[in-house]
Amino acid sequence: MFALKIFWERVREANATFIDSTKPGSMTDRGKIHILYGPPTEIEEDLHLETGGLAASGRGIIRWIYQGRPGERMD
Repeated sequence: MFALKIFWERVREANATFIDSTKPGSMTDRGKIHILYGPPTEIEEDLHLETGGLAASGRGIIRWIYQGRPGERMD
């Protein structure tokens, strides 16, 4: 029951946080990661990074960092 409560809390958080899409926040890539792993322990932003011809060229990068064991869930 505890895991289900965490899941729905994270869905609500994702829907409230990731509103820059036509989809609900929980259906975005960032929302799905947030639901699986929770909030990152650190966020690095470089909004002026050149991405070199990728689809998001010129838009920069936002990197989520999770401290802890690699590949392990944080909940």
